[in-house]
Amino acid sequence: MRYLLGACAGVLILVVQPAVAKEGTANCPTLRFERRQVIPLQDLGRLAVDVKSTEDGAGTVVFRFFDVEDRPSRGNAHAVGLVYARMGDLGETPVGGYLWLTDATEVEVAESTIEEGDGKTASMTFTIRANPPACPTASSTFTLKPDGRFYMDGTLSGTVR
Repeated sequence: MRYLLGACAGVLILVVQPAVAKEGTANCPTLRFERRQVIPLQDLGRLAVDVKSTEDGAGTVVFRFFDVEDRPSRGNAHAVGLVYARMGDLGETPVGGYLWLTDATEVEVAESTIEEGDGKTASMTFTIRANPPACPTASSTFTLKPDGRFYMDGTLSGTVR
């Protein structure tokens, strides 16, 4: 009988534990990128003075923060800023959009330039600053390749033209 109770408790733990873990991560902060072709003038007026940029030989990844007191929001998410890539050519069309953050206040931004066989690659990584202890580290990396391709976490997001 004692073994039967122990087995039942073990099975219960195996069934309930993943559900509890999944429920715990469901409320963790997330980063999301929304590509946009056009940024409304009202949102451009919400930008703060703070700018981060990473420049390689061919292009630049730029992050413009929104003013903390007046940033766009949707439900429990708010736009931290605008992320975009440009090559520096006259008449080009940059690629970019909004970086949305849920259930957290701020992100850390790290810039880097990597030397590759076909030239330099500009990269910018965003990591949630105050992540709850039960949540995995959430981050996103934007990369601009020398040919103008712009990636978010390894997925092609667009090409600077």
